[in-house]
Amino acid sequence: MKEIDGLIQGMRFIKERKRIILSYSGPTHSFISLDCVKSLTLPVSKLPFDLSVATLSKEKLVTSITYFNCPLVYQGVSYLIDLI
Repeated sequence: MKEIDGLIQGMRFIKERKRIILSYSGPTHSFISLDCVKSLTLPVSKLPFDLSVATLSKEKLVTSITYFNCPLVYQGVSYLIDLI
């Protein structure tokens, strides 16, 4: 695992498949690319509104697609997270 300015890169398991994950230790937002969603065939939900979130790059992300309760395994511990 590598950490630079709060940005953490490491291997995690999503749906029992190993992936390189970038996470930020500050905000509680968890983002996933649409390409990764498609490759993992994750079930997505459409929010009844557009969600606008500021990112580290100071750009605004707007989406209405999310994946609730995604199983994530890190260092042998299972978590359920919501992905935007």
